[in-house]
Amino acid sequence: MYADRITGSMERALAETNRRREKQMAYNVKHGITPETVKKNVEDVLAGLWQGDTDMSRVTTKVDKPMVGSNLAAHLDALRGSRPPAG
Repeated sequence: MYADRITGSMERALAETNRRREKQMAYNVKHGITPETVKKNVEDVLAGLWQGDTDMSRVTTKVDKPMVGSNLAAHLDALRGSRPPAG
């Protein structure tokens, strides 16, 4: 964090971060865990960038024919069942 002064909310955030860090360190010591850096190939990281954040589970319909030049709003309303498409 960069600032001219530490605000109350910054101070609370830093305190919480330190509290969690101490708790994690104690857990690691108790269970003999030595933290290690994640090791990935550059190709693995770059491959994830090309997939984008498309969540196909949110796609609810498929369009068989492109609707170039038609009234998209009217078509969507028809799909929703609110009114017949203007023709």
